[in-house]
Amino acid sequence: MKYIKPRIIKESMSQEEILELIKDSEKDIFVKYIYDYPEHDKKKSYKPVDIDNEGKITLNIDGDIYYTKLDWVEGIQEQQVFEVQYTEIKPEMADPAGEKMGAAVDAEWEHDSDFTSLLKDHGGRKGVIKKMNKEYDLDYSHCKSKRDLYVNLKHDKMLR
Repeated sequence: MKYIKPRIIKESMSQEEILELIKDSEKDIFVKYIYDYPEHDKKKSYKPVDIDNEGKITLNIDGDIYYTKLDWVEGIQEQQVFEVQYTEIKPEMADPAGEKMGAAVDAEWEHDSDFTSLLKDHGGRKGVIKKMNKEYDLDYSHCKSKRDLYVNLKHDKMLR
């Protein structure tokens, strides 16, 4: 997918250079004034349809034709194109607590000495949840089993 980032050129350019840029390319312009267009926004760029040799620029705005002058051009919209790449999100990448760690977690959590000591020192799962909330302002109340608590603590790097 391509993303077009606008860049405004406000350098000093001669009217001939501006005229050539408008004629030769499809760049939008910023203008001070547009005849009979009350909603004119100086911060918005407009697409010129045509320009004559006297510097009268035709603009098609929402299906209506308006005019401005070459003298009123304040900038030209140059477009830089960037390639945006996406990475496919796999289910395990979108699992913030790592609940799909599977067999490795099941084999590990009951034998982790730091985790078992933590449980023992604080009276079990509920005591650890209270400690984490009180001392670290971390909410593990959604952990309904020791395994869930272990996975979340590991994920948050509260266990080695």
